[in-house]
Amino acid sequence: MSKGPWKKCPLTGVSLAKLSRSDAPLTEEGNFDPAFWPDCNVFDIRSIAAHCGFADVAHFENVVLRTSGCPIHFRSVGSPTERIYGTHTSSAQAGGETWRSEQRTAARARCDAGVFDVASGSSLR
Repeated sequence: MSKGPWKKCPLTGVSLAKLSRSDAPLTEEGNFDPAFWPDCNVFDIRSIAAHCGFADVAHFENVVLRTSGCPIHFRSVGSPTERIYGTHTSSAQAGGETWRSEQRTAARARCDAGVFDVASGSSLR
């Protein structure tokens, strides 16, 4: 006998069971209460990643959002396994652009620092 699909919160895309275990405020129906963050309009981590320009949601959540000084303004509540995120569309888009710009600048700086032959320690330029 199949249990059928899990019921998910329409705002966060998170299962209601997972939401019930989180510290997030819930409505009477068990969905995330968006009034908790009135300045946010996106709560689904997949949507937040897409607005920031990231296709790999796992990389976005586990690397980008956990990087010190991350320029993407977001809110979160809950433990790492039951974390709920929120942001505003414009913040996600601007933060994603800033992240990519910082990554390009860092890559240029590494390139400008010189290319060295690791074995001999001499410059290849």
